[in-house]
Amino acid sequence: MAQPNKYASEVVVANRMTKGDRAETPEKRILELRDWVKSNYRHLLAGAIDANPSADFSACMEDLLDRVKREAMNRYVLLPAVAKGYAESSISPFFEKFEKDLKAEAAAQAKKTKAELGVLLARSPRDTASRKAAIDCLNILSKDGALVERALWVQALVKTSKIDEEAASAAILRLSREGLVFESKPGYYKRLQG
Repeated sequence: MAQPNKYASEVVVANRMTKGDRAETPEKRILELRDWVKSNYRHLLAGAIDANPSADFSACMEDLLDRVKREAMNRYVLLPAVAKGYAESSISPFFEKFEKDLKAEAAAQAKKTKAELGVLLARSPRDTASRKAAIDCLNILSKDGALVERALWVQALVKTSKIDEEAASAAILRLSREGLVFESKPGYYKRLQG
């Protein structure tokens, strides 16, 4: 008669305990992940926006999904494909809230960007008029792409547009900084093609 292995019954008991303790269903795991998403909502949203400063909705949602997927993989030791399904199911109740908050952030970013650009690129009507006059004057003076002397250009601007020499010089400098004209040799300018 074969002796029963005294360790075999202990292994069966240990396996039963492990299975009993880990009898987590996918539904239970998804509910746990939903609770985690809910408790970390602000952190997840901020992280997605930091990763995508333009607050592009699809890029931010991909980042959120990736963060929740990594959490699922770490918690439950899942393969990426399975964890992605868990993440999608966990985020789904919060999708509309994420969408609303991300769109609001994108609108705020766009408004902020426009305001910053407005401050950087704002020109007074006088600056705009002197700039246009400088371009028109340069086009007249530079026949067939010839070089235009700065002194001649300033004189022509003063006579045609009724601005002083200082404003004419400032307009020429502004055009040079913007890359519309360049100083091919000291005191002589040429318009860039384009």
